[in-house]
Amino acid sequence: MINLNPVTTKINPAHINIPRSFLYSENDIHDGISACNHSILGKIITDKPIHASSIQNGLENIWGAPQGLKIQELGGKLLQFFMTDPADKDRILQGNPWIFRNSWLVVKPWDRDTDLHDVDFDHVPIWIQLWGLPPHCKTKQMGERLGALMGKVEASEFYEYPGKQVIIKIKVAINIHNHITSRIHVGNPTDGTSWIDYRYEKLPQVCFKCGMIGHADKLCRKPDP
Repeated sequence: MINLNPVTTKINPAHINIPRSFLYSENDIHDGISACNHSILGKIITDKPIHASSIQNGLENIWGAPQGLKIQELGGKLLQFFMTDPADKDRILQGNPWIFRNSWLVVKPWDRDTDLHDVDFDHVPIWIQLWGLPPHCKTKQMGERLGALMGKVEASEFYEYPGKQVIIKIKVAINIHNHITSRIHVGNPTDGTSWIDYRYEKLPQVCFKCGMIGHADKLCRKPDP
């Protein structure tokens, strides 16, 4: 009679001569380190699926065709962008964040000493215009105080429009998981109160139903009131 039961063979690891561990040298990974030093990490803030093969052409257009651009998926919507010209890498990092398909593309420098899962993609530095401040309240310190209510302030500057109107612009690293604030009520006992409008630059798709970034109103999971 033929035995149809599968035959399993137990192998004693002690009888195998293949090492169970391996210590590699810096020379072994020299080419990999060189390639990664010419790369940046990125994440597209969206609820939609992301595939590297479908975004190559679009990124080449908005990034001005960086030399040798190659995209690798790292999982969890995390991407690594390889390029050959350091000037392209610096220019793309300087322009952070980017708008791609109506979503934020947040880019960060690659750092060998930082675990990929520890890279902060939750905070995005964006410029915000402050409209409605009384003339005597248009100070850099006022911008810093208002910006600190939303996140870490990286800059507070005067900006003069062609019509000679001067406003305060602030650069704030906002948390993408927080609601987008459109205005704030400010004042003091001497001046009374007034509404200040926040006008965001490079703002992607925002749900006006819940105030969150990354999806449209019709895809919002927040129940209707």
